[in-house]
Amino acid sequence: TVQGGTPIIRDTVEEARKVAAAWAERNRLPGWDNSLDLQGPAELVAEKWAPYLDLGFDHVYVDCPAPFDHETLERLATEVKPMLEIR
Repeated sequence: TVQGGTPIIRDTVEEARKVAAAWAERNRLPGWDNSLDLQGPAELVAEKWAPYLDLGFDHVYVDCPAPFDHETLERLATEVKPMLEIR
């Protein structure tokens, strides 16, 4: 199992970063930075996690701080997971 960070999935990196900034502001985390740079399309997130699967990790767990980002959770299950399963 590997810790996969805090992904925020949207159609573009710019849109995801806006969501991330709003989340950080709501949670009073000025300057919060997603060190794995997991903000953007589902393909970007899958690309960032793929090397861990190549190393033999079988599971990726993520931080999902409140308030939950339902769009990201849905897209993790329906878009990112299938991309990683075909590896």
